[in-house]
Amino acid sequence: MTQIPTGLRDRLAAEIAAAGGREVCFVAELDASGNVTRARPVARGTPNEVLALPGVATRGEMLLHNHPGGDLEPSAADLNVAASLYEAGVGFGIIDNDATSLYVVAEVPRAKSYQRVDAIETANLLGTGGPVAQGLGQFEDRPSQRDMASFVADVYNDGGVSLLEAGTGVGKSFAYLVPAFSWARANEPTRSTCKSSWWVGTCRSSAACLAKRITLRLTPYSKVGPTTSACHGWTWHLVGRHRCSIPSGCRSWRDSQSGPRIRPMVRWRT
Repeated sequence: MTQIPTGLRDRLAAEIAAAGGREVCFVAELDASGNVTRARPVARGTPNEVLALPGVATRGEMLLHNHPGGDLEPSAADLNVAASLYEAGVGFGIIDNDATSLYVVAEVPRAKSYQRVDAIETANLLGTGGPVAQGLGQFEDRPSQRDMASFVADVYNDGGVSLLEAGTGVGKSFAYLVPAFSWARANEPTRSTCKSSWWVGTCRSSAACLAKRITLRLTPYSKVGPTTSACHGWTWHLVGRHRCSIPSGCRSWRDSQSGPRIRPMVRWRT
């Protein structure tokens, strides 16, 4: 439970008193146990409201403000701010004017721990001795494909967005699917987060992905059978969700008419 030490309570109360008892917004730093160690004032308002300045708090911090009347019940505006801050990795709390009471509306989100994958080893899975070569009837070693796979693996490890240009013949589908399966396998205990999607611009490319049975070829390697659905009508999307099995009732989340395309995928696992 988040707590404010006595010495810091006095400093917060002094800042609020200097503002005439009006609402004051603070950015608080927390230790590993979740206790407030430091707080700095960032905005002063009226007896009823104060600015929640965008970007003033960084991930791992908590935004605090006081309710002059002593009622720490969050308002609708407080709840909206708390939800937005939580998405940015910031907590949100309300204190009284003496800073003796603290109501935490949203705890500081704790960073999830993920197992990194070796980018070189991932790329080598597409080499001549890898599982893809063994699973395909025809195989062509493509160095540019392995290069792309290593870059994609780094994106899974580090997060963010990567823009890669790959011409025809590189083998882009496997270059991003193999790292996706590799990362999902390494993080199987948190596989609810192991989701990947890919899209292609033409019907022909979408049909080619289905015809190659990409996920079927990689399933023995991945150990985590994928759930895959083709989404037609709204746009040409092929979406893969890495989970432990393919449910028999699997259907498209975009178009209920795509059942005939999904059922063959389900049969791959039966």
